[in-house]
Amino acid sequence: MKVLTKEINTLFNEAISIFEHKSGKSLDGSNKPDFFKDFVEDIEKETSIKLSQETLYKQYYIKLKTHSSHEIGYSLTYLNAISQYIREENYMESYSVVTDAQNEIPEFPYPPYIPCFPSTPAIKLNTKGFADEFNDVWVKDESHNPLGTHKDRMAWEVYLMYNQIFKEQLDLGNHVTIPRLSLLSSGNAALSIQYLLKSKGFPPLKVLLDNNIDKNYREAIKKSGCEIYYFEWHKKEVDSEEILKLTE
Repeated sequence: MKVLTKEINTLFNEAISIFEHKSGKSLDGSNKPDFFKDFVEDIEKETSIKLSQETLYKQYYIKLKTHSSHEIGYSLTYLNAISQYIREENYMESYSVVTDAQNEIPEFPYPPYIPCFPSTPAIKLNTKGFADEFNDVWVKDESHNPLGTHKDRMAWEVYLMYNQIFKEQLDLGNHVTIPRLSLLSSGNAALSIQYLLKSKGFPPLKVLLDNNIDKNYREAIKKSGCEIYYFEWHKKEVDSEEILKLTE
């Protein structure tokens, strides 16, 4: 849902002030992740709406500092939770809504690497001639994603997994060994994942390509910085263990 940036900024700051007063904690004087962990727990306690600490911190606290547009897209669930926390009523009962549609109008994760869900717009199709039960047909326009493909969604999840492995090693205090990732791809998945890994400073993706891959994809993947290996896909099926061997 698109809402007024100025309005949600005021709403969010009011919710923080209420929590600071209740808890005796100060946002400026606290470790930010710890503060938002406690903040989310208090919102859930008061509203019974389950939220993500990371989403509230990144999408609301950080994003509102840098968002310059008059409007901003946010999940109605989070807006309702914050509104109920402050006024004990849902967001749309008290605040302005830029769009009158109840469907959420989202924004894609990056830049600046802050995921907003759901992402990309949905377009309603003219389905005359279909049975009545099929008249509500929508298409997700994934061209709005960073690389214009739905594989950008998977790439974000792969990055989160990779980042978690890295954090766990740091927490254990052991010597950090950054694992390499291998993937069998015909183009888009490799490009999307490599785009994120490169931007985050992780080692390049190892990609197993078919010998007959389209020349344009071959050049794009090579240019992206992936470490490329080739295999004749039509000759044999390969499992994950064999992909690891073939990509060394």
